[in-house]
Order: sequence, then structure tokens, then C-alpha cells
Amino acid sequence: MLRIRPSRRRVQPGTLALVISAAATLIATASHGAEFVVVSSGDQGDSNPGNGFCATPGMIATCTLRAAIEESNALPGLDTIHIGAGTIAVGSPALQITDTLNIFGAGARSTVLTTSTPGLRVFVVASEVMVSIVDLAIRGSGGGDLIGGAIYNDGFLLLAATWLDRNSAQSCGAVYNTRAMAVHRSTLTHNRAEAGAGGALCIGIGGNIVVSNSTFYGNAAEDGGAIALLHSTSDLDLSSSTLVDNVDSEPLPSDTSAILAGEGSVHIDKTLIVGRCDYGIELRGATVTSDGGNLQSPDADCLVAAPGDIGGLTRADLHLGTLGDYGGPVPTILPGTQSLAVEPPLSMVTCSPTDARGLPRVGRCDVGAVERQPGDPESGPMFEDGFESGDTAAWSQTVP
Repeated sequence: MLRIRPSRRRVQPGTLALVISAAATLIATASHGAEFVVVSSGDQGDSNPGNGFCATPGMIATCTLRAAIEESNALPGLDTIHIGAGTIAVGSPALQITDTLNIFGAGARSTVLTTSTPGLRVFVVASEVMVSIVDLAIRGSGGGDLIGGAIYNDGFLLLAATWLDRNSAQSCGAVYNTRAMAVHRSTLTHNRAEAGAGGALCIGIGGNIVVSNSTFYGNAAEDGGAIALLHSTSDLDLSSSTLVDNVDSEPLPSDTSAILAGEGSVHIDKTLIVGRCDYGIELRGATVTSDGGNLQSPDADCLVAAPGDIGGLTRADLHLGTLGDYGGPVPTILPGTQSLAVEPPLSMVTCSPTDARGLPRVGRCDVGAVERQPGDPESGPMFEDGFESGDTAAWSQTVP
């Protein structure tokens, strides 16, 4: 059965977030070792890992992403890799990160990592290794019988201002996490688990994920269209995020689905969900807690009646725009001025000082990843019933 504990949980809310935040600060500010600048979109390895120079073999030696990671793995301490604008196709095997590392792109719309052939993922983060990946996109990787189409994490991983798009795997379409991970100001779109759970993210045995100011849109799986907790020791802390139109491919493609948590612990605050949640009522059941301020359409099965929670909403109530570029590092979904997500009723929830775009949270803090600003354009559906998103085949071809 579903176990609801309003004030107690196995991991106190925010504890893991503070740990990850401290680790991220350490990575960003520590006196670090080598810095490498990737100047080639190739995939050759380093000619002499450990000598401090990122260079592929041959007369014209260049620094590839693979060579930079191999060099970093061979050097002690924190290293940093900078990747410019462009697309890099990673070959086999996946990029193995075995030492503390920062990876910075030139922006999620400019720096794109993918794979050269189907059945490959981009990154594997080794056990106990601390890694941050910032300002880039991973698109179109994975496939085959992988678990985690873009990233397999067994370390301490921070994804910030990152766009995971159209990755796929047998299960866990974009990321499979078995350790500690933070997803901050990031967007995950159209990732797919072909024959398993977790269209975008999976949390495995002993895994913990903190998600904040992030957007999940159009991801799909057999169950858990956006996020799946796979074990009783899995833990999800979800705050100020937006989950819209993630779907279950079974039994019907139109069955919207957000979170699958037959077991484990879920804490959810100030989050906007269009879709349903499966907290394992027919199984052991997850432990679900909340400080409140969440909105859900069309049901209320993601909520636990915490202060400010409102379920059973319609699309018109939420008045959401389409996924698009409203400023900031990644695509987002902007609520319209008439949305119940804007200046919602006061709840017990506090929120982060900035939203997914890096803009200030003001007033009572809007629900979801984006805080409307005075200069934002109006957004929302053209038709209150969402007609413009349906089948247009029967629309008249004549002009009145």
C-alpha cells in the first residue's frame, strides 16, 4: 500500500541537495590541476595519457574530448575540460570518467554530444568519482539493450544547464543512476525507454537524485514516462520542476505518466505535473512526503494533500505555453499570466532564489521550473481545450 508520512522520511528533505551543492561548489572553486580545450570533433584517444598534454597520435596532433578525458583520468586531482560550439560523435567504448572532472560546453544549444553508431552511450561515471557536466546537450545517443542511453552514473554527478534530448535505451532512456546525482536548471525531452521503465531517468539500488528547476517533456517508457525509482533504497527529491506530457507506451501511447515509484522514497515540492504517478499501491508502495505547493492535471495521484497542493486541474487552469526558448540556457515551458502556477496560494514551501532561466523567484514563487517575469511574453494555448495540439486532418481547406 501507499505509505504517506507528512513529516518523516528515510532521507531528510534537502539533505542530499546540500551534499551535492557542497560538492558542486568544491568542484567549481577548488584549486584544480590541468585544463584542456577540445579543438577537434574527432574521437581518437590520447597519445600518452598522464604526460599533461591532450594530443592524439600523428603528425597533426589535436585535443579531442576522448583524449582530454583519458589525460584527465591519468592525472591526480580535479581537471577541467572546455568544449566549444559544434557536434561531437562519440564512438566505442563510451567515455569512461574515473577521476574528478569538470566538463563545460559553450551552451546547451551550441555544444552537442552524440554517438557515432546505435547502441552506444556517451558517458560512464565510475564509482565514487565526482563529476560536473555543464552547458551542453546530449542528443540521439543510446539504443539497443543499454540501461541508460546517454549516461550511466555510479559516482557523484552534477548536471547543470544541460539538455538531454532524444536519447534511448531498453530501459532508462537518458540516465541510469546508482549513486548520487543532482539535475539543476536542465531539460530532458523526448527520451525513450523502449522496453522498460524511466523514459528520462532511472534511480537504481542505493541511488539518490535531487532535481530542481528542471523540465521533463515528451519522454516515454512502458511505465514511468519521466522518472522511475527501481528499488526500495532509491530516493528522489523533486522541487520547482515541470513535468508535462511524458507518456507510458503501454497500454496506450496517450496515457500520460510522470513518476513510477513502486518502492523507495519520493519528496516533491512546488512542482507542476501534467500526467499521473504510480506510487505502487498494489505493491509495497513508496514513501511519499511533501511540504506542498504542487499542482497536477488531470488527476491528483502525485499529491499527498500537503499545504497548497491542488489536483484535478484542467489544461485551461494551467494555461501552459509550448516548449520553447524563453531565455536561459535550455528550452522551458512558460506558464501564461492566467495560469494557477503563477503567484499560487501561499504554502509552507520555500524555493530557490532563481528559476531554470537564472531569473529571480519573486512573490510567492511560481510552481514549476519557470518564474514569470514582468517582461515575459504571454503564453498558453490558442484554444482553451487545447484543440490546436490535436489531429488537424479534418480542418476545413476552404477560406470563409
